[in-house]
Amino acid sequence: MRQKPATDFVPSEALRAQISAMVAAHEDWIPDADGIDAAVHIVVNDFDYGVWLCEHHGECNMHKFTRIQRLA
Repeated sequence: MRQKPATDFVPSEALRAQISAMVAAHEDWIPDADGIDAAVHIVVNDFDYGVWLCEHHGECNMHKFTRIQRLA
């Protein structure tokens, strides 16, 4: 994964709940993440490296995503 400078994105309480559920279930991403423009971004669990808001560039390969901001 590449990384860009962090943004000022503030996750909603609903997104925080989605992140907690994703981590507890050992899932790797959140479909329909609250407050995220799915056409551009995705919330991924990079397991050892945390949960990240990423640009997906139309790719479904985590190694081609660009990290934007760590969320958890």
